[in-house]
Amino acid sequence: MHRIEQSELPIKKFLEIYDVPFSERQYYRYKAKIIPYGISIFDSDCHKSSNRKIFQREEDFLKGVIAENPQVSLTKLQQLLRQYFDCNVSIPGIKQALTKFAPDYKTKRGRPKSIKIEPVINSFGGFELIIARAIYLKWPERVEKIITQEIKKLKNSKLYQSNIDNYDTEGRDENGKFTKNDNNRADIRENRFAYVTSIRLRKNFTTMSIIRDKKETIIRKNLAMLALPVITLNGNVRTVDLALGQSLKHICFFSYKQKTIEKFLRRT
Repeated sequence: MHRIEQSELPIKKFLEIYDVPFSERQYYRYKAKIIPYGISIFDSDCHKSSNRKIFQREEDFLKGVIAENPQVSLTKLQQLLRQYFDCNVSIPGIKQALTKFAPDYKTKRGRPKSIKIEPVINSFGGFELIIARAIYLKWPERVEKIITQEIKKLKNSKLYQSNIDNYDTEGRDENGKFTKNDNNRADIRENRFAYVTSIRLRKNFTTMSIIRDKKETIIRKNLAMLALPVITLNGNVRTVDLALGQSLKHICFFSYKQKTIEKFLRRT
């Protein structure tokens, strides 16, 4: 205290340069006690209180303890300091010291937060085993290869190219979609219920989604076809656009609609 009073350095600077066993705040507290009571006030057991500053050797010791066990509690650190260095430091004092040389140490200790796990409801039950077996045997890939081979044969046919050249745009909008005027055409009304073989003769195959689908898309649709008996309850449900149909995303990784599935079945 006397050296600080005699020094020309600011108190904060003095404490930073020299190893003083108290902080700036404690300096003013001590000074306020010394003025009315004198230095004899510290002759009691007050110097053994829990406001003691941690020195370098204690810091090095705590660093080693925390490095060995990052989950060590503040109470345990307090006990170790008292045991090995006869140093009685309060819990807040240890916290303050740790912020200096161990900022990553989590001083907050409390009841661990419970992780709430939401239950997953699986409407299919054992059908997952069938899907897993089909994937293991590469059944979707084998069906995809058959479909791809047929598409390749179709693209190499004369009918495929001739239908591109003779593409009928009457009754369609600028995007190629049918309009209500298409139903009013006389030739459409006459051939509405014609056989598929005759319709194919004038079909532009490039407009079919199955021609443009990637390999992965066809594989997903094959899995969706495999799941139809479960989704439709063996035919008791006529559409997959229901709550049960949303489970398709769990089986084939895509939530297909009834329109897409019907179109895929017709064109395969």
